[in-house]
Amino acid sequence: MDDVKKQKYIQLALNSAITLIFIVLSLVIANFHEHWSDEAQSFLLARDNNFSEIFYYIKYEGTPALWVIIIKIFILLRWYI
Repeated sequence: MDDVKKQKYIQLALNSAITLIFIVLSLVIANFHEHWSDEAQSFLLARDNNFSEIFYYIKYEGTPALWVIIIKIFILLRWYI
């Protein structure tokens, strides 16, 4: 291999290793995450209301509407614990 291909291979291996370490650490740390009250409030708002009710109640919340809509989509797809 010439020098340029060798450097690209090393860079790809390094990027892959860093990405893998990040994913593993994220999964391990996520197991110890404690939910805060604002996370629970957004989840309950998304779980208990339909989309029109979410837009009605979101003016009383401190989180953006997009976050609650994303949570609502995950709930509808059954991607929650």
